[in-house]
Amino acid sequence: MKKFIKSATFKTGLAVFSMLFGAGNTMLPISVGVFSGTESFMGILGFLLTAVIIPLAGLFGVLLFDGDYRAFFNRTGKFASFFLIFMSMLILGPLIAMPRIVALSYEMIEHFWPGLSISLFTSVFLIITFLLSYRENKILDILGKYISPILIISLIILIIKGLMHPDALVDTGVTKFESFEHGIVKGYHTLDLFGTIFFASIVLSILSNTTSGINVNNKTIATMGLKAGFIGTFLLAIIYIGLALVGTYNNTCLTHLSDAKQLIVISVSILGNHGGWIVATAILMACISTIIALAAVVAEYIQHEVTREKVSYLPALAIGLAATFLPSILGVDRIMRFSEPLILIAYPVLITMTFLNIAYKLFGFKPMKTPVYIVAILSTIWYGHEYWFFVEIAKQKLFILLGL
Repeated sequence: MKKFIKSATFKTGLAVFSMLFGAGNTMLPISVGVFSGTESFMGILGFLLTAVIIPLAGLFGVLLFDGDYRAFFNRTGKFASFFLIFMSMLILGPLIAMPRIVALSYEMIEHFWPGLSISLFTSVFLIITFLLSYRENKILDILGKYISPILIISLIILIIKGLMHPDALVDTGVTKFESFEHGIVKGYHTLDLFGTIFFASIVLSILSNTTSGINVNNKTIATMGLKAGFIGTFLLAIIYIGLALVGTYNNTCLTHLSDAKQLIVISVSILGNHGGWIVATAILMACISTIIALAAVVAEYIQHEVTREKVSYLPALAIGLAATFLPSILGVDRIMRFSEPLILIAYPVLITMTFLNIAYKLFGFKPMKTPVYIVAILSTIWYGHEYWFFVEIAKQKLFILLGL
């Protein structure tokens, strides 16, 4: 029994790693290393705080609510809960995370296949995603058995090769505080806190299906879920540190490039054009594994909350993926610029909710609405003015792409 539980927990931990490690998780730690240079320690520390520690806290917080993210949000009030979940689904789904996954996959493949149509690639990618995610109970098998090992091996090859012949450390002129702050903001962009909050139910569902027919109570399953989260986030931390160091020691002439371009250039520089296919494979695997999990969460939300069971899982899945198409063809850089203000507004709110909910469950600390509303107002005032500027840019670029 114990051996089986350990095996199921470890396999689920690999699935957690794969669900979280998507488009941003590959390019952002490299960006932290490139930006920080000689102060990379502080940059990596800030990145690990918001891309590993806080997401693990988010998973723990939702597990305290038995994996029910609705109950997790409901303490903010009925309207606020609906609005926050809806906005989170847009961010994780067809507005930011899913299009970013598709767009980065395209840019990696397009580097080796010049002239590839982004519309054609996006269509094929989304169809493949549908085929891989139409069976909810098969997600663990796909992620844990196949995608995770390929992804981890590919990334290890890149990291080892990138650190075998490092360049001299470059002083990029940033202070320790600037490096730390940059790492924190880049950690926000991984969207891992969003992921752990909404993937918790998938993790528990996976473990329940895996242990069906065996005498395992809900508390044991929740404990297994937390342990799986530790395994998944520990693997994330190792890969993040490795990729950030690759960026640190291979950052010559890269500071002026966008995050996506840094990833592509540094990969080809380290492995050559042929070896770069290894990285392209790793990115593709990371993107596929994450979009499978995201598509399942968004489909479940459309099915149960938006249509109130009037639409079944498969049509809901198709709707979520179809809505991802147009934002995907904007490209990674435009999606990143468009999404930054929204992410910077949303993340402090989710962090506040996470720790207040943990304090409520563990210590009976009841305040929730007032602190969350205050943080939401302050972050909106601080970052909101940037948002409409990026909306206009994205709208203009989309019209150009569509020939309107």
